[in-house]
Amino acid sequence: LDLSGEDETEVAGKIVTVALEKLGFDRAGVFLVEEKRQQLRGCVGVDELGRITSIETTVFPLYPEDATDLSEAAEIARGDLPYFVTQDLDGEGRKSVEGNIEASAVVPMRIGDRTLGVLAVDNYHSHRPILLEDVPKLMIVANHGAGAVANVRLQGALRRARDELEEKVRDRTAELGRTNSQLRHAIQNGREARAAEQQTLRRQFHLL
Repeated sequence: LDLSGEDETEVAGKIVTVALEKLGFDRAGVFLVEEKRQQLRGCVGVDELGRITSIETTVFPLYPEDATDLSEAAEIARGDLPYFVTQDLDGEGRKSVEGNIEASAVVPMRIGDRTLGVLAVDNYHSHRPILLEDVPKLMIVANHGAGAVANVRLQGALRRARDELEEKVRDRTAELGRTNSQLRHAIQNGREARAAEQQTLRRQFHLL
C-alpha cells in the first residue's frame, strides 16, 4: 500500500480511500492524537454525500472530566482498549446525530509502542455487519498509515531543522560580513593613521 504523502492530511485521505475502496466499508475516518491538548482530533473522513473531507471539528477528549464522556476511540488512543467492534452502536446507549450507525469499528494506528491515532469505520448506509475477521485487515491499514504519518512528521521536522539551520547560517554569514567590514575599516584607519604619523615625523625631521 502506498500511503505516502506531502502532509498528514494527504496521508489520512489515502488511508480513508483504502478503507473504502479496498476493504469495502461505507465510511471511514482518521483521528490523530494531540498530546499537548490531550485530545483526539479528526483529520479526514467522509461526509453525508460520500465525499472525503476534513473532520477537524470532531474532537474526543482523552481524559474528560465526566467519565461517561470517554469514547472508545479515546480509550484506544490511550492504550486502554485494543480495538472496538459493535453491530449496534446506538443500541449501546449512544444517540448519534446521524441516526443509528449500527455496525462500527475502531482500531489503533500504532508504530512501535506509540499510538498516533485511530482509524474508525462503519457501514452506515449498507447496514452490513463488521466481522472480527475484518479487524486484522483494518489494523494492517491503520499501522501502515501510522508509519506514513510518522514519516511525514519526521520529514517536516527535518525541513524545519534545515530551515532553522539555513537561517542561522545566513545570520552568521551576515554577522561575519559586518565584522569583516568593521575590520577592513579598522585596518584602513590604522594605515591612514600610520601614514599621517610618518608624514608628521618627516615634517618634524625637515624642520629640525
